[in-house]
Amino acid sequence: MGFGILIIGFFIAYVGAITPFVSFTFVLGSGIIVYSLVNLSTENQFFFGSIVGYTVELVISLVVMIMYIFGKGSGDFYSALVGIQTYLSHALALLLMLGIASISAKVDLKHLQARAIINGAFVVLTLIFTALLDIVTGSFAISRLGVIYVICQIIYTFFGLFVIFNAYMRICYEDDKDMEGTSGGFAPFDLLNRFFDRATKRNNNKKDKK
Repeated sequence: MGFGILIIGFFIAYVGAITPFVSFTFVLGSGIIVYSLVNLSTENQFFFGSIVGYTVELVISLVVMIMYIFGKGSGDFYSALVGIQTYLSHALALLLMLGIASISAKVDLKHLQARAIINGAFVVLTLIFTALLDIVTGSFAISRLGVIYVICQIIYTFFGLFVIFNAYMRICYEDDKDMEGTSGGFAPFDLLNRFFDRATKRNNNKKDKK
């Protein structure tokens, strides 16, 4: 359906974004994401919007990479491009989560829908702290906000991989009841699924008692 390729693109683009190789990884990752969304765009309007957004992101990332390679990685124009690239990458991650939440609702995968929405909230927090870092002054405030920003970005990146992987395993096999609550044997994701499943059951039990 496209989620398998999307995992690869998301990993390269967003995990690469927290490494020194961000100028290169976002070009490759965005290209793979656009390719994966071609199939997914027929299923959901959020994915169609993501194609347009990631195509723009790909072009911007390519210009940033070329400028960096040729020693032009400074100045106001370069800084503006990097700023646009940063905001756009977060916004597009949110759009992906909304797309997965929407398509999960259509196939009645409420747990996956909830997890996509939760991760979308972390993306929104990251966007908020990105804006605050551009507004505030003072090294102390910037350093503290910077730490929170990095934490939020790391959380939504790896939780986003978890959500996409579950979409890959579950939406492709939505009629297979045996798939419910599993992630296909990948241990870290299996642990996360079990944690959320237990939390959901406890919440449901409390509602039943009321």
